[in-house]
Amino acid sequence: MRIYLPLLKPELAAQALPNRPALAATEQFQKLYYQDGYEEEDYEFLAMLAAGAMCQELGGDMRIVAAADADVQELEGGLVQAPEVGWGDVVSIHVDDEDTRRLTETGRWEEALDEALQWYDISERERLIASLKR
Repeated sequence: MRIYLPLLKPELAAQALPNRPALAATEQFQKLYYQDGYEEEDYEFLAMLAAGAMCQELGGDMRIVAAADADVQELEGGLVQAPEVGWGDVVSIHVDDEDTRRLTETGRWEEALDEALQWYDISERERLIASLKR
């Protein structure tokens, strides 16, 4: 199942991914966020954005979400737990662009949540880490 794992900046460079709840477009998630006419892809987009919002709860200063394929255990509220997920399972990373980062860094998360995340292939991870250090 495709999961969306919220990350903090230091975790992007860590060897192992954190073991924390993620979001996925599960049946429960789709019921919670039901929109007439939405398809699976729409719910996956919502799950990714919701995972980005979780970065604030984790104390982050920007949204970083790893999209990975993993076996999961479903939790409440549309959350999932992936007992074993590593960087080899990650297919893409999604982050705020520079303008949106300025919003989150100054505590204006409400405004940032309306903005889409930038997409990076997992092969671009090292370049992304370097760009976020500037």
